[in-house]
Amino acid sequence: SGIIMGSVMLVGGIACPLGVVERVKEMPSEKDELTLKESLKMAFMSRSFVTLTGAFFFIWLTVQGVQGNIMLYAKYSQDKWNDSFQYLLGALVFCATIGMPIWMIIMKHIGK
Repeated sequence: SGIIMGSVMLVGGIACPLGVVERVKEMPSEKDELTLKESLKMAFMSRSFVTLTGAFFFIWLTVQGVQGNIMLYAKYSQDKWNDSFQYLLGALVFCATIGMPIWMIIMKHIGK
């Protein structure tokens, strides 16, 4: 499960710098360096940066929440899954990895 999640994060980390086109805007010429506040403001004004950062954050948050809840469910609710929890978690990660691109295609088709 860790190898699968690591590979998903690796692919996302590679897709971000290779898939995002940078639009060059002229920097303010009166200052040599930007302050931290100005740098953060410029970063968060970039829609692609905010979208990708938010997507990575919420995907990670969702995966952590689901893994924790599935673990608790498998441990305390279903005693028969105690020994094969890693297979249950692997199946869940596999289904989510396959389902996410399919869901994106459906959402693009619907127009959301």
